[in-house]
Amino acid sequence: MDFPSVDQPTSKDLPTHHALEAAHVLILENLDLRAAAPGVYELIALPLKIRGGDGSPVRAVLRHG
Repeated sequence: MDFPSVDQPTSKDLPTHHALEAAHVLILENLDLRAAAPGVYELIALPLKIRGGDGSPVRAVLRHG
């Protein structure tokens, strides 16, 4: 996603987060790809292991395919 959250910023129950989790869809928020030229890419997003966490910052790498 190229915005801060898949849910409204004021949401307390995060329905979209929960629906995507139930469908086994991972969420990658705040990803700005405006500088990438059109084309086919491989996105690699390596999260930090955070004990007890339900999210993580990632090291995102965009590799031109």
